[in-house]
Amino acid sequence: MSKRGTELMDKVSQQVDMARELLAEAADSDLMRPYVDREKDHSVNSVGAAALHFIEGYQKIGRLLKTAGCVPAAEGTPHTHGHGHAHDHAPRLPEVLEKLDGTQKVLPLLADLTDTQLDSVPAVKNQWADGERTLAVVLDTIISHQAGHLASLRDALV
Repeated sequence: MSKRGTELMDKVSQQVDMARELLAEAADSDLMRPYVDREKDHSVNSVGAAALHFIEGYQKIGRLLKTAGCVPAAEGTPHTHGHGHAHDHAPRLPEVLEKLDGTQKVLPLLADLTDTQLDSVPAVKNQWADGERTLAVVLDTIISHQAGHLASLRDALV
């Protein structure tokens, strides 16, 4: 456990709490509204699909920590929303809230990261990890990306 891991956990916790507050005020009809991605880098067509994509970002953190060898395989967060990555449907609010609650699993994984782990370079290469950036930088990049999704969701729901 490190101070840096705890700080990462706190950032994610704040984002999830903000999303929960936003969604608690929403109705199923709000999730069916058209969604315009301000980043223009994802193909989602409804607010609900965008919410699922936002939630998936935290699942990616869990999978990254698993593939980087930072947590046992059983503790990684699976991809659970059960459809293709087009996110082309508007889910119901209970489904979204249930999946958002599932993101809590990643919080202790972040808090338990050591400075050695955070300073390591993940061997896995994907859109976030390039084989050169440290795990801390990769995680911070993902969390920052999530902040953009949260801002877009806020714009769409308010």
